[in-house]
Amino acid sequence: MENNLFSKNRVKTYLFITVLFALLNCSITQTQQRALQNFGETAVIMSNLSSNELITMRDATILMNINRIQLESMEKPKEENNSKEKAEHKDLDGSFDIPVIALRLKAITTIRSYANLLLSLASDSSKKELEQATNSFLFSVENLSGEYKKFDEKKLNSIGEAIKLFGGIWTEYKKKDSIKTIILESKDQIELLCDLLAKDFDPKGNRLATSFIFTGEELLTSSEEKLDPNEGKSEKIKKKALLTFHLAEKNIQKKETILPEIAKSILILKTANAELYETFRSEVYTEKDIIQFVNTVKAVQDYRAILK
Repeated sequence: MENNLFSKNRVKTYLFITVLFALLNCSITQTQQRALQNFGETAVIMSNLSSNELITMRDATILMNINRIQLESMEKPKEENNSKEKAEHKDLDGSFDIPVIALRLKAITTIRSYANLLLSLASDSSKKELEQATNSFLFSVENLSGEYKKFDEKKLNSIGEAIKLFGGIWTEYKKKDSIKTIILESKDQIELLCDLLAKDFDPKGNRLATSFIFTGEELLTSSEEKLDPNEGKSEKIKKKALLTFHLAEKNIQKKETILPEIAKSILILKTANAELYETFRSEVYTEKDIIQFVNTVKAVQDYRAILK
């Protein structure tokens, strides 16, 4: 009798452990949740910083070029300030023309919508909210072009299929499965966007930030020439030169301050993306993950009742 009871208890224990680890495999672990949270928060901060600074750099480039034209034209006779002169400086925004900025903003929007989708899947978002987050991400990716787009139709379709959640007891499993599929499929695309955007904000990256600093240095050089006491410029020109000097200096300072920090934050996001990928790919469970899940199972229903 005792042996039978012992055997039954062993069977129950074995069944409980089997069910526990089966369910554990179906839910998002603490480690995975932290990785999602880390990526999401970093993506929001980075996207806000980078999108705002892109617009700021474009506006500052236009302002610096206008001031350089005004400063240079102050010494020229009126007849020389003709349409030819204006035509030479027609492209006031330099490398920051609208199509270029629009493409960068699309890249930033893609990263932000990706983070929002993952956070929606990890939370208790409704099916409607999940569909909106998915459509937003897929739409953002489809709007990418040229060197910024790495997704192919197969991966896009795979992500679309991954979002089809089912109700009932397997909801958590389907959520986790969807998140894993999205992360594995999206890793290379997000990594590419991070690399390209980081170069854009790196003053030494030979992209937008480099062009921005160069515009500032051109204005600075032009201003210094007019401020040279040996040049004997008028007080009016010197006053204008002093104003443009400070404008140029203020923008050039960004190569030592905000621009490298934004580039750094984007590379941090790239690292967070890699960690997120590895966390879901390797399926590593910590002791805290297991304890948390055991407590969750007990809170929902006593396991003895399940095994009766």
